[in-house]
Amino acid sequence: MTAAEIRAYKTRPTNSVKDTARFMGVGIKETYSAIHRNELPALRLGRTILVPTAKILALLGADET
Repeated sequence: MTAAEIRAYKTRPTNSVKDTARFMGVGIKETYSAIHRNELPALRLGRTILVPTAKILALLGADET
C-alpha cells in the first residue's frame, strides 16, 4: 500500500476485507478465515462484510490515540 492508501484506509470508519488484508499485509483468504474464527472484528450486513477501522488499528497497536 502506498502512503496515500494507508491514510485513506485510516480515515474511513469501515473498510472492505480486501483493503484490510492489504493494510495488514496478509492474504484475503487468511483475513476471511480470521473473521470467521472471530479473531478479527467485522460487521455483517447481508452478504457484505465490513471491518471497523478503529478496532483493527487498536488490535495492531497502530491507533493514533
